[in-house]
Amino acid sequence: MLVVHATWRGSSLALWAEDADRPVSTRTRRNPRPHPYAAVADELIDALGVDGAPTELMLLLPGTATSPSPSPDLGRETPATRGHLHRWQVPALAVSPDAALAVLAAIDDDDGKVTYGSDVRYLAVVAGFACELVRRGRVLPSVVTEPDGSAARWRPVLIGPDAARRRSLAEAMPPICRAFEAASAGRRASSGIVDEMLLGIADSVVRHRIEPPLTQPRRRSTTLADRWLAALAGSPVFAGPDEDVSALREPLDAWYDDVSRATGPVRVLFRLAEPDGDGAESWRVDFALQSTSDQSLVVPAEQVWDGATIGTLHADEELLAGLGRASRLFPLIDTALHDARPAGLPLDTEEAYRFLQHQAPLLRAAGFGVQLPAWVGASRLGVRLTTRSTTPTDPLAAGSGSGFSLDDLVQFQADLALGDDIISADELAELARLKVPLVRVRGQWVELDDRQLAAALKFMESPRQGTMTGREVLNEVIHGGGDLPLSHVEADGALGDLLSGRADQRLSPVPTPDTLTTTLRPYQERGLAWLSFLDHVGLGAVLADDMGLGKTIQVLALLAAERAGDNRPPPTLVVAPMSLVGNWRRETERFVPSLRTYVHHGPERRRGDGFATAVTAADLVITTYGTATRDRDLLAAVKWARVVCDEAQAIKNSATKQATAVRNLPANGRVALTGTPVENRLGELWSIMEFANPGLLGSAATFRRRFADPIEDGNDPEAADALRRATQPFILRRLKTDRTI
Repeated sequence: MLVVHATWRGSSLALWAEDADRPVSTRTRRNPRPHPYAAVADELIDALGVDGAPTELMLLLPGTATSPSPSPDLGRETPATRGHLHRWQVPALAVSPDAALAVLAAIDDDDGKVTYGSDVRYLAVVAGFACELVRRGRVLPSVVTEPDGSAARWRPVLIGPDAARRRSLAEAMPPICRAFEAASAGRRASSGIVDEMLLGIADSVVRHRIEPPLTQPRRRSTTLADRWLAALAGSPVFAGPDEDVSALREPLDAWYDDVSRATGPVRVLFRLAEPDGDGAESWRVDFALQSTSDQSLVVPAEQVWDGATIGTLHADEELLAGLGRASRLFPLIDTALHDARPAGLPLDTEEAYRFLQHQAPLLRAAGFGVQLPAWVGASRLGVRLTTRSTTPTDPLAAGSGSGFSLDDLVQFQADLALGDDIISADELAELARLKVPLVRVRGQWVELDDRQLAAALKFMESPRQGTMTGREVLNEVIHGGGDLPLSHVEADGALGDLLSGRADQRLSPVPTPDTLTTTLRPYQERGLAWLSFLDHVGLGAVLADDMGLGKTIQVLALLAAERAGDNRPPPTLVVAPMSLVGNWRRETERFVPSLRTYVHHGPERRRGDGFATAVTAADLVITTYGTATRDRDLLAAVKWARVVCDEAQAIKNSATKQATAVRNLPANGRVALTGTPVENRLGELWSIMEFANPGLLGSAATFRRRFADPIEDGNDPEAADALRRATQPFILRRLKTDRTI
């Protein structure tokens, strides 16, 4: 087994590994000595499937003169004697930022041959931070000096919380990441390694996202600026006279410095104030200084000019300088700067709308403070969908598998709504007549652009009541959006319970099977009913109960219940971490001993006809993520009754081999078990939901554009509500602190 380690050196990821099969120590007296149990570069290439350039690292590692101390992941016993630092010559593999991203994205793949040290996992977090900065547009073009000459690079911008996160990452760096730095004469701090990696990864990610026209070569790229622009999308190195390169670099550095100044103790705050009455021309942007450490501490510009201070002795200079920098993004500020004591800027309705749509996001992204009225982003036109069952059914019976199907017809009515209020055709016609982007409707201001207004007028012309299937309602809840989003859904019966996320509380309990040797607790009975209900209507489930609440027993009860009487459905496949395989086998033997179990794992596991025979004779097949990846073709040849992913955060990275292998297993039903549906990013939720209900949330790119980016980047409440409506039917989350537990 190889234990892979890594550090970032210059512009590449340097990988090296400990090999458990090599000798523990060396007898050579060379200085520095070759690391006795380090894998050679070719072995790394074969094990990781990555291209790179063989290189060497000089590492300063603890240990004895004949052997460095093994890392905890290697499983070797560490000598009891206190070791000293010695220099070791280690073969390594230098990989480009592109290849580094692929390696770091696959560290959750469990193949039993390679494991990753804490340093690699740490660097994966740093790489994720760099990708996040790019996604949020926190990069600027720059000119840097490299060994090959001048280069065009996309430089990360670290201001406010991002700067604090960068400091935290540097402080948390594992010492082994700095081992090669400590072994060299020019030792550098952890922050230097973090900065180099953020630059390398961010620059690589931006280049892959750049679209035409920047990527299209110009016929005559003769000027230095043209060559620099081309280098931002292609090969980064460009040539030019030193004085011309310096002239190009100066304004870019000044731009970066201007943006980075937001990391100081105070920043300029822009606060949009709406009209007091119905007047359309009395909007205003007020200026203030805001503390960056305590954002509730704000001093209006009038008080600053009167001598008030806030975190700095020269508040008036900070305010004036900040307004000057902001004027590049918000040119109307120049008008206010003609006043000796600028305190604010009057706006008409059109200018206020442009501020909301354009200047406010730019100023916020550049590190300035922005305060907007509470209704911004919340009071928008949307569609309210109401459905009623055409044939009365008892939703309480749905858990038993009767009385409800997604193919049942329901009556529907769709209305145009603003918040909780229905908008009539006459009111919409009046809004269209006004032709202004900000209007007051029933006492509240509303953003209404031409595209949304056109969508609302078109909506009024279409049929707004009739019948549709429950499946069509579900699709509307998940994918309804665009210029006129679905703002509210109201349904009755079992469909209403499903959409509300309260199905587990409304469904009648599934009778506890006689083959179950324990008594389910009330919340476990509700979980069993919910799992059975979703299974009946053909939907996957994410059971996200807290650890210790018995997710395993609820799944085992489902298997026992569906085998009541003489029923013999196809087997269920459980994919779990290797550490939980024994737990699944023991709990099955204890609570449902009638279930026939086969564990598919280890070198003696069955293949070919032997595997087919074992599966045919089993009710429950248990395997690991690593085995499921290696035997994906063998497992995919079976049509499973369901596939259960335990500790489903193992497939949170949709690009990994094991996530792909598990998603491609054919099954009538799917259940994901996890106590943490989201650990770091919303993309993890998409990956788990893509396993449970393939295609339900759209593609990863669609999910990122519609939900992840607006929520993570802008804290968009509308997108958050839409995501909640789209996912709550399929996620059952109970905490130990719930009073119902």
